Amino acid sequence: MSSSERYERSLPVLLEELAAPRTPAYFDDILGQVDRTRQRPGWTFPERWLPMSAVSDRLATAPRVPMRAVLAAALLLVALAVGLALLAGGRKPAVPAPFGPANNGLIAFVDESGAIRTGMATATSFAVTVPGPGNDSPVFSPDGTRLAYLHPNAVGQLDIVVAAPDGRDARTINTDAIIAANFISWTPDGGSVAIESRPGTLFLYDAARPGPGTIINSSFSGGSVGFGDRMASVFRPPLGEEIAFLGVGPEGDGLYVIKRDGSGIRPLLTPKTGGLPYFRLQSPEWSPDGTRIAVTVQPAADPEYVMSIYVVEADGSGLRRLSPGCSGTDTSENFAAWSPDSTRIAHMRWCQRGDDPGVQPITVVDVATGVARGIGDVQLNGYNGFAWSPDGTSIIEVPGPPVDDRLQVLIVDATTGAVRRTGQSTEIPPTWQRTAPVAP
Repeated sequence: MSSSERYERSLPVLLEELAAPRTPAYFDDILGQVDRTRQRPGWTFPERWLPMSAVSDRLATAPRVPMRAVLAAALLLVALAVGLALLAGGRKPAVPAPFGPANNGLIAFVDESGAIRTGMATATSFAVTVPGPGNDSPVFSPDGTRLAYLHPNAVGQLDIVVAAPDGRDARTINTDAIIAANFISWTPDGGSVAIESRPGTLFLYDAARPGPGTIINSSFSGGSVGFGDRMASVFRPPLGEEIAFLGVGPEGDGLYVIKRDGSGIRPLLTPKTGGLPYFRLQSPEWSPDGTRIAVTVQPAADPEYVMSIYVVEADGSGLRRLSPGCSGTDTSENFAAWSPDSTRIAHMRWCQRGDDPGVQPITVVDVATGVARGIGDVQLNGYNGFAWSPDGTSIIEVPGPPVDDRLQVLIVDATTGAVRRTGQSTEIPPTWQRTAPVAP
């Protein structure tokens, strides 16, 4: 007999033995434990207090949810969370690039009482955002989020103050003494404020943390740089890693470019470079795209006060006169201001005839063609300042003192020449805030 046959005959007997009722050896212990345990009071049962029929009527067996539906719901929740995060992030104000065209924001200027006023170009009145007296040289940061200005302190020196555009959260960023400032600007990244607080020396101050200034150039000449916020153009766009300055360098007194750390000085226009003899240079200004510099040149052979604007490439090549100037008369030009798109230059011009200074309106020149045209009114006493609007459609002007000594803030259409008088007056060039385009 095989082993499998023996197993088949024994199987019924084994099953019978396993099925027979048995009492476990620990049965008596279980009964003793139950006898010693106090039973649960009847009042603790919900059926004693609640109508269970009403409750049970509302209960139903939960339907079986397919796994596909569960996954779809999970994905929907994730998408909703991401959307809310993006919405929260979208509430942060957008800022424009440091250079190039941008939307027009607030105009800021110092009024006759020394207070800083701000308002849109279309405003009929401008609000006081920083009370006076004594405020000076307001200038918006390249991204339009802050306003830097000079303010006299209790010991008769100057503080560099950085505030929000509406004047709130103002804080002093310099801890050293500043007696005077011929120049103030922002670096293109908005991280620092630069001033010339000693003749020929450019200092840099951290815009976020108070501290002493750091010297970044000791041969700087900023007294004749330009007007208002255009002075920031000494930093090469878009990163500001190089500075254009007028001063004494390896090739004499001329126009140089140097890195912010003081290294890598290179000449652009000097007595040995450029092939253009000159008596004096003034007002260098980088184009917003960082490819060229405009500079005012008084040639050595020309009469006093006869000056012309020249343009030179960033590497020092391609030096050329911006436009032919006035026909048949001596031409004086100064204070070149690049349009935000780097295609035009606005400047002051005089077409002199004998004793007649030949005052012209602000002249706008197409950089590619040299074609020039005057826009706006003729101001007999010239201008205390002017600058392009961030969008490049207008020029804000502060004419020189009229008969009543009130310096009106004018806005001139750069295409039609139409003049709008804001009704405001200032002696200090305004600054125009750059803002980001509004999303459609």
